[in-house]
Amino acid sequence: SLEVTSGRVSTILAQSSRPCSSASSRARYRWLRFHAGTVALARAGILNDRRHTSTMRADLERHAPDYRGHQYYVDAPAVRDRFVITASGLASVDFARAIFSELSVFSPADERIWFDMFKHGRLPDAAI
Repeated sequence: SLEVTSGRVSTILAQSSRPCSSASSRARYRWLRFHAGTVALARAGILNDRRHTSTMRADLERHAPDYRGHQYYVDAPAVRDRFVITASGLASVDFARAIFSELSVFSPADERIWFDMFKHGRLPDAAI
């Protein structure tokens, strides 16, 4: 199962999702929604002993001063470690795949088909 471990994480994510009036503000807050999750986990100390990733490693250090998980950072689109899934804000399909895998939503074969369809825009040969 997946766990929400901290009320603070939920609060930070909710704050970054507030509506904005200007297009530039909406774009900035859209970025925060993707990015705030890994920063919130780093601030809560959850990434200090787990493999993880983010959009930019430097932002974890900049926005989470107590972050101590440098040696566990993985330069990958998405990472799963002990029921915590992290991903780059630029890797939404990889993030969804990691969630599906964690929850055993698909068989391995169906997961590959789903990933090829949504990541690479390829229909399976049987569907053509």
